Amino acid sequence: MEAVAHLPPALTLLCSPALEQVVTLFYRPPELLLGCKSYSPTVDVWSAGCVLAEMANTGSPLFVSDSELGQLDDIFAKLGTPSAKAWPELEQMLGATGMGSRAYQPQPLNQVSGGAGLRMPCLKLRSS
Repeated sequence: MEAVAHLPPALTLLCSPALEQVVTLFYRPPELLLGCKSYSPTVDVWSAGCVLAEMANTGSPLFVSDSELGQLDDIFAKLGTPSAKAWPELEQMLGATGMGSRAYQPQPLNQVSGGAGLRMPCLKLRSS
């Protein structure tokens, strides 16, 4: 097992080396799309969130592409490109893919799914 430097010692046991395609493309988190070599519980949390969003969106996946870079682009186009402060390694990781730095702004949640928006009648979002 490979330890991840930024995790507390108790959580390093939860990390293991990632396989090439550990998660279905539609549910794969940005760090794996960018070539991260460790698998931690955050991968499962991202995937579970994608599945829940798909269920709320009448069965349509939230992020859809036929390639890893296309998938990453769709994620950033909908959720916004993380800032250097939020993810310091991102710029270097994007450069390694040849994708470069695209600065997307996050889209409102009700517009994230192809203009139709997520259908979540039980969830009322407040803008305050």
